[in-house]
Amino acid sequence: MKRKREIFILLMAAALVLAMCCLAGCGQKKDAPAPKKASDNKTQTTQSKDTDQKTQNTGTKDSDKKAQNTGTKDSGSTDGSSDSKSNIYAKYDGYTYYLDNGDVKYRLATKDGFRMHCFFQSDSPEYTEVVYTMDLDSAVKNGNILTIKKIRDGNGKDISDTFKKLTYTFEDKKVRMKVERDESKLAGGSGDNILSGEYAFIAPSEKSPKKKTSDAGSGSSDAKTKYTAGELGKLAQKYYKKKNDYYPPEADVTKNNDGTFTIHLYEKVDNGDGTYHTATSAWYKVDEFGTGKNEITNETVDITE
Repeated sequence: MKRKREIFILLMAAALVLAMCCLAGCGQKKDAPAPKKASDNKTQTTQSKDTDQKTQNTGTKDSDKKAQNTGTKDSGSTDGSSDSKSNIYAKYDGYTYYLDNGDVKYRLATKDGFRMHCFFQSDSPEYTEVVYTMDLDSAVKNGNILTIKKIRDGNGKDISDTFKKLTYTFEDKKVRMKVERDESKLAGGSGDNILSGEYAFIAPSEKSPKKKTSDAGSGSSDAKTKYTAGELGKLAQKYYKKKNDYYPPEADVTKNNDGTFTIHLYEKVDNGDGTYHTATSAWYKVDEFGTGKNEITNETVDITE
């Protein structure tokens, strides 16, 4: 009986050991499916890599595209917009072209856009001001030379077709304006227009003396200003007013074969019967710089004074 009990205990112990081994083997197989785990990792890694690469490529492409678009926009703004060009020329604000008598003829206003204030004498000794606007969007910049393609007068009217050429050359403390007009299209007469010629604008800090010399109409900076027939007529009227306290309302200017100009200052007087006679104030014969003589008194005159 005792022997049977010992055998039973041994059998039970063997069965228990066998069961434990079986449980240990089955657990290892279930907990460690190596091939499946490796496959999952590989799939996950591949997906992660693909996603990262796609994100990186998309990001780079978008970034490059954005940078490219931004660069194009900035480049266009620098080269073509009114704001950018007005900033470029802002330092020339107030540059002025003076007549020989020290009067202001043209003045630049470039802080906001590009405009030129012009001062004319229209049928009176007093100056009237007209502001011309230069369009910067259509202007062509080549180095330090700006070629104006579109210009508007004080009423906003486009008068570009009356200009054959209009350029500004920007130098150190000087701006040179070169004008070529279509004389057949000068509305309002020569006295109220920007006339053909070359004009030197100086910085506001450089004050013009009363008898300032300039290089308008000449390649030399020491040359005196040359005047057109219309300008000489206006100067003669103002000169006569200064000397005699009377402003002759009419001025006829004739260019002579020797290059001089004969200026007739007069007034049309009503005879009361529907006819008129001429009351002459002066006959001046001057050169293109405004110097010459009074043909009546034979006195030397300088109508630019």
